[in-house]
Amino acid sequence: MRSIVKFTAIALIGGGIFASAVQAAESDDEWNGLPEGIGREEVFDTCRACHSLRLVQQQGLDKYSWTETLEWMVEEQEMDQPDEEDLPLLINYLTEFYGTDKKAAKMKAKAK
Repeated sequence: MRSIVKFTAIALIGGGIFASAVQAAESDDEWNGLPEGIGREEVFDTCRACHSLRLVQQQGLDKYSWTETLEWMVEEQEMDQPDEEDLPLLINYLTEFYGTDKKAAKMKAKAK
């Protein structure tokens, strides 16, 4: 009987610690690594609707290429057309952080 009580207590404590660690990790990276900036929420919601944000984070496109990519996704991949006011936010954010200089990757490397 004592061993069952001990096992149950250990399982509950271990489960609580694990759940706390998972919750902390999720809250630390609720934006999946997207740096803070104007347009982050729009990029998070728009891009994540169809694919992993890692796909976005691996790019290094200039403004023209991001614009063309978004147009291609709408025309060929059945992505919903972004609202007129959101489109410049998306393109500017993507260009700033995931442009040819890969600013987001440099920021992440500095933070380590």
